[in-house]
Amino acid sequence: MSNSGSGSLVFSAAASTTSGGNWLSVSGGGTNTATLTVSAALGALAAGVYSGSIAVTAAGASNSPLNIPVTFTV
Repeated sequence: MSNSGSGSLVFSAAASTTSGGNWLSVSGGGTNTATLTVSAALGALAAGVYSGSIAVTAAGASNSPLNIPVTFTV
């Protein structure tokens, strides 16, 4: 996502999973630039492949939300 106009681009990020429960998390967000930290909680996950995504959302951005697929193999 980028801000090609004037003013600030305020964005947030949220994690979701499509398999394996709530093993995926993300922290960060902010204005214009920031670092997102993505974590996977092993917990009691059995061996296998798990899927999820990170949605980065910014009001007014033409490509919002931007969905980033995540695959995690245990």
